[in-house]
Amino acid sequence: MDEPRLPEPRDLLTEKSLWDVWVGLRKALNENPFNRYFLLGWLVVVVLHAGLATTPRSELLIQCRSLLDAGVGFGSSILGFLIAGFTIFATMSRPAMLLRMASTPHAKSGLSWLKYTYFGLVEVFITYLAFVICFFILRVLTMPGGGSSFLIRQLPGGEETTTIFAKILFCLIACTWMWTLLKLKSFVFNIYHVVMAGIAWDVAEKTINQDPSEEDEGRILLSVNGEAGQLVEMRPVAEAQTEYQVLMKSNGEVKTFVSPPAKVELRSNANPLDGRL
Repeated sequence: MDEPRLPEPRDLLTEKSLWDVWVGLRKALNENPFNRYFLLGWLVVVVLHAGLATTPRSELLIQCRSLLDAGVGFGSSILGFLIAGFTIFATMSRPAMLLRMASTPHAKSGLSWLKYTYFGLVEVFITYLAFVICFFILRVLTMPGGGSSFLIRQLPGGEETTTIFAKILFCLIACTWMWTLLKLKSFVFNIYHVVMAGIAWDVAEKTINQDPSEEDEGRILLSVNGEAGQLVEMRPVAEAQTEYQVLMKSNGEVKTFVSPPAKVELRSNANPLDGRL
């Protein structure tokens, strides 16, 4: 593979705090459509469930406190697990691949591929950190006989108003729980895809660097949408996509394909892989 252009160090060190990272990833990353619609559907279910419930306010608040306690414990455990796992993952990353990603811009976000990919991973850390902090604050404020309970009872409407606040709190907690679980689902897939992209990088690098005199042993032969070609370069793309540069056998031109939607099959000594090596 050709030597990548070295990235500017100041571009890699633009973010000075976790808040800068959060602002950057909010501008660059789009929410997974499945997560968005699933959460919207869950919100409708929870609102109907709470609105039609005949559970007394005191029992509803007990359920809210129970969910808050479970959230603080679960979030703290998962956050520790994620940090430990990400540390091991980062130390095992391939420097050559990371350098290539850092020097290749992502067209839609304006970031490098390295930041675009890692922002998707860091987003989960920030999500769970905010999850634990917010749930801890709510747990303190919802303690029986606390100041917040006294202030809510001073609002007009009496018991009806406090019951409405309890139902709103229940919906908020239930939806936040689901949001963090969906983020964890995305994190697992992102880790899987990055690992597979790293293995594919090793396969491509090893094969291309072999002695070209050994017939086809130094090449990766592909079939793209039914047309034969030779792999020139590949780059991992977030959300299950990979970009391929292929030397087409039919006309000798180098073309770029993104899979999916392009159907890419490895044709030398391997089973077909639709979309990824």
